Amino acid sequence: MFLQMSIFSIFIIYLSYRLFKNTKPKTIQIKNKYSLKKILLDNYKNLEENIHIKGSFSIEAEEVIAILKDRKTFIFNNGFQCNISKKNNKTTIYIKIKYTQGYKVLRAFQDQNLWEKLSLKDKKVYLKIQRIYNKIINQEMTDYEKIRAIHDYLIENSNYDLENYKKGKVPKVSHTPYGLLFKKKAVCSAFAEVFSIFMELAGIPCYFVMGEIKDDERNKHAWNMVKLEDQYYHIDTTFNLNFKEDITNNRYKYFKVTDDYISLTHRWNKKAYP
Repeated sequence: MFLQMSIFSIFIIYLSYRLFKNTKPKTIQIKNKYSLKKILLDNYKNLEENIHIKGSFSIEAEEVIAILKDRKTFIFNNGFQCNISKKNNKTTIYIKIKYTQGYKVLRAFQDQNLWEKLSLKDKKVYLKIQRIYNKIINQEMTDYEKIRAIHDYLIENSNYDLENYKKGKVPKVSHTPYGLLFKKKAVCSAFAEVFSIFMELAGIPCYFVMGEIKDDERNKHAWNMVKLEDQYYHIDTTFNLNFKEDITNNRYKYFKVTDDYISLTHRWNKKAYP
């Protein structure tokens, strides 16, 4: 009897899982496309992976993608797909979003209700960032001191995954905060995401910047902008890794630098950021 009940229970759990997994996302009805950005942002912040929106208006996929590419609003380098169907004067928008680990952890810090949406690895990253922050930051520090302490921690305790980068085979984990914090090896996007999360904890305005390196054929790159004394500055922890063993100011070559300075080596859409 016990064995029969156990098998039955397992079957029910499995069936429930399958039903839950295959449940279609709720379709959101909107009156016009002008409310689309708010609906997208609300779902984006709630870490919804599938978003279905329906309304009596006309819109093209390129317009939806343009909204999602607004780096000031839809932060980090989350991947997305967008399809649109039109029938009987009705437009249905299907959006699928793949969130980066860094964005999920950031949102969990901003909204504790999202904790249950984190994977086990996400939660490990969350807890480690919290521990590190509590260890290296105190309330008596100025914003500048907090930024510098976080910058120094990252370049002193992690390395760039140069070996795999040169091979052109960077593993997925090296693009994640988990790779940076637990494997001690990552690439630029992971450094920029973790730095952004630390800035969130410090209450310092910060942007995750997507751009390019001028003299690199594989030139996609990510770094940060932070606000200090009513002005935004650039910080590229990845570039400063080159000078991590240098006790001189070279390790701060790309720390709190201006647009003009970083423009010598970096390119980015200046209209998309402050």
